[in-house]
Amino acid sequence: MRRKGPPWTPEEDDALRKAVIAGATLPALSNALGRSESAIRSRAYILRLSLRPMSPSDRLQPLQHSVQTKETGLKGKLR
Repeated sequence: MRRKGPPWTPEEDDALRKAVIAGATLPALSNALGRSESAIRSRAYILRLSLRPMSPSDRLQPLQHSVQTKETGLKGKLR
């Protein structure tokens, strides 16, 4: 399949990640980023982001996992 829009920038990827974690809806993401809903879905899939509605505690899990991974990696290197 051929790409129709401009390539995603790292800044747009970061904005998408932050908005998804904050609980933004698909129409709101599309509006804010100036991309189609299909483009948002595709990029979220590539970035392994879930667009399903989340509770506030669910939104923290990716952040907590990231911190735990970094701590575990650091401890492993210090031993």
